[in-house]
Amino acid sequence: VFLDIYTTNISIQRNIIHNVSYAVYATSSHNNTFTNNNFYNNSIANFWLEGANDNIVYGGNLTSSASGVLLSSSSTRNRFKNILFSNNVQDINFTVATNNTLLNSTFNSIYSNSANNYLFVKWYASINLRDINNISVTGANVTAYNRTGGAESSILSDSSGLAQLELIGYLHNGSTKFYVTPHTINITLNGYS
Repeated sequence: VFLDIYTTNISIQRNIIHNVSYAVYATSSHNNTFTNNNFYNNSIANFWLEGANDNIVYGGNLTSSASGVLLSSSSTRNRFKNILFSNNVQDINFTVATNNTLLNSTFNSIYSNSANNYLFVKWYASINLRDINNISVTGANVTAYNRTGGAESSILSDSSGLAQLELIGYLHNGSTKFYVTPHTINITLNGYS
């Protein structure tokens, strides 16, 4: 799959691509969504994003290739959610890429050629709010603070009393992991103490 310059708002879903140079190559392509694709045995990368921004890769498997994801040429604000990486030489390989996010994904290796590159590694925290009578608490403000005291994520609980937060585990700059855990989670709602 080749997304040429200025390709935007494309949705690519449920594909199996293998034994090619790359399953997806996107150059200067933005705001595209890739959902539940399975890519494997590709010689360069399963996903190669070059100067590509604000793309979402959701679900699927990226396996048995040189790179699960290759981010280059100032690719930024791309999100990889619920991905299984396995048996790649490098699961994530980023060169001249900043402010990208890996969320709730299973991976083994991250490589970068510069400390100026960075990748946020995040996980979900799921909160189930119930009162003393086991009744769902709706509309409670659930806020997570990282170890420096900075507010990181905030959401209201839904009608089932559920709230799902995205929490940064660490920032990876290619050679070092900067942990922001543990987190403190505060829950507030008028009428409750």
